[in-house]
Amino acid sequence: MQTHQYRITFKSVYHDCYLHCDEIMYIQGGSGSVTLWFAPGSKHGTKDVVSTSLTELMQQLPHNFFMRVHNSWIVNMEHVTGHTKKAGHQLKMTNGELIPIARLRKKEVLRALETYYSTNR
Repeated sequence: MQTHQYRITFKSVYHDCYLHCDEIMYIQGGSGSVTLWFAPGSKHGTKDVVSTSLTELMQQLPHNFFMRVHNSWIVNMEHVTGHTKKAGHQLKMTNGELIPIARLRKKEVLRALETYYSTNR
């Protein structure tokens, strides 16, 4: 099963957006809004800001692909390419960015990634 089978709808500052979940690499929370970072080549560009919370957005996303790895971050496991222990634990994404893993979520995140990659590869 792949994330492109799932679609979500959200309202950005300037427009309504409908997209396949596999276009989202990761999501960064802010105060009163979130930034969705899109996969290279996405027709939506690089990123978009949405007036919602990470908790509300997480409810729309398929939990078998998306995981909250930090209070401020959600990642699409399909776009995780590795894990590093430098400067705390971080996930390396397909675009080269490093996303922090909360200390209290480290074991859960690493276990979920191991399960994801053993069943989806």
